[in-house]
Amino acid sequence: MKFDIFPFIAFFLHQYATFCRIGLTHDSHYFLAAARSFTQHFTFLNPNGTYFTNWTPLFPFLLAPIPDSLLGFFQGLVLLFTLIIFQKTAFEEIKTPFFRFFFSISLCFSPYLMLESVFLWSEAVFVLLLVLHYHAAKFYEQKPNAIFFVFWIFMGFLLCLQRHAGIFFVTGTFAYYGLAQAKAYTTKNTIKYFLYLIFSLSGWFFWLLRNHFVSSEPLPSITSRLFEGIGHNVLVYSESLSLFFLPNFLPFEWRIGILLVCSVVIVSFSLRFAQAKTLNMLKTSVGRSPTMKSLLNFVVGLRPTKVIYSTFLIFVYLAAMLCLEKANFWEVERYVGVIYPFVFLNLAVFLEQDFSQKILFQRIMYVILLVWLAYPVFRTLKNVIFWQKEFCMPL
Repeated sequence: MKFDIFPFIAFFLHQYATFCRIGLTHDSHYFLAAARSFTQHFTFLNPNGTYFTNWTPLFPFLLAPIPDSLLGFFQGLVLLFTLIIFQKTAFEEIKTPFFRFFFSISLCFSPYLMLESVFLWSEAVFVLLLVLHYHAAKFYEQKPNAIFFVFWIFMGFLLCLQRHAGIFFVTGTFAYYGLAQAKAYTTKNTIKYFLYLIFSLSGWFFWLLRNHFVSSEPLPSITSRLFEGIGHNVLVYSESLSLFFLPNFLPFEWRIGILLVCSVVIVSFSLRFAQAKTLNMLKTSVGRSPTMKSLLNFVVGLRPTKVIYSTFLIFVYLAAMLCLEKANFWEVERYVGVIYPFVFLNLAVFLEQDFSQKILFQRIMYVILLVWLAYPVFRTLKNVIFWQKEFCMPL
């Protein structure tokens, strides 16, 4: 079954939503002011004429040559390329037609990816760069040569210049590969990963250095109160993440309870199936019945390497974001949206692997997932219709 049409349907919906204009918020006006000042004076300035220091420079740099009338089309193309590239990458991990369909619908009708692209926000380009960075890491793992290594570094470099949060993914990548090669340590690999880290972060450090000379606050304001809002952020991020799966008309406590029950059931069945499937293999390999620790290690070992990598990055990113200053719910919706594609890639791979052995459970799972797909589809369609009406109203 071909799913190439779904990214183009998402692009059409995006263009419908932004037919009159793209959505503009407080951040958007700062990005536009920086872009226009760069076009005129080759420097990034805020709307009030002060130096642009609270964000990184790549997004206004990209916006500089684009006329206002084409901003919606630009964000739409970014969304389209993101969906096409990540869908192609994901299908290398997802093998069965049903789970490819499930992933493609959940990705292309994502309310979060659509939200980030119908407004002039930096997250849309950031997600595209994150997908390319993930793709580059995969290329380099498969064929470790200088060209793929430089491309990987370049994507990390751009990631950090697009949003400050890029440093979490770059340092998370460095930590992951450092841990992955710990048992097979070589000086060459260590030097290689340090080069990746240094060059990927270099542009971001130079930007902070520039801010130091033009402003008394070289770091973004979001870093001014680190660790003070962890408890608050846990609740806000949990609420926003729960909306990945369940609608907001359900109370937050219900959503968390339902997701916890579903998680326990899925993990329990997963371990049960894995135990039945791998018992003889483990007995053969270790010469005795498996302990829970050896079973878990074996099950993790069955996962595709890139799924483990993306899961690690999700946890690193969320842990880092929780430590920043208190965030409000509307901001967090944007922040968690960048990991949406990877969450559903991991979910699709997990369910495909662990529920493919039992026909009865497989059919039940198929029915549940098909019914669930109505949620992101209708939520996105509802939002698109609302945005189109909102953006066509006079300012």
